Amino acid sequence: MKRFILVSSSIIILFLFISFLFLYSIWAEKNTIEKQMIDKVKDRLPMINQIEQVDYYAGEKAYYVMFAKDRFGDPLFIWTNEEELRYRYLNHYLTKEQIKKLVSHSEKNLTVKRITTGIIDQERLIYEVLYEDQGGRLGYLYYDLQNGGFIKKYRLGVTTS
Repeated sequence: MKRFILVSSSIIILFLFISFLFLYSIWAEKNTIEKQMIDKVKDRLPMINQIEQVDYYAGEKAYYVMFAKDRFGDPLFIWTNEEELRYRYLNHYLTKEQIKKLVSHSEKNLTVKRITTGIIDQERLIYEVLYEDQGGRLGYLYYDLQNGGFIKKYRLGVTTS
């Protein structure tokens, strides 16, 4: 009986250790790719002084999307992936906090789960808002990053608890 408990405990400990290594490798790979994209931006855009925010946006194409400031303090919006690096100076844009307030005023009974910066139609800068309604359904709202204009809404199926 002691031998059975010892073998069982050893197998469980080994399983937990392997699971931890697997999850750690996934986390480390994500952080490595994000760091590579940040390094790419800093190398190719020497005017960048500070990167303030990094989001991963998986839309029509997947991009790492960054808000940055140049050495004069002017804000830039940067989107990059393995194939391309593009940027645009922003004269006016809404923050994630302003978008969250806009959603709470215009869409009653929704809980904002996440707000991600992104890009659609090759050049349109957006905020993608993941929400949950009172019925537990998830969905996405899309707003223009520069003027806060509503773009579109997707409602996903019913979630189970």
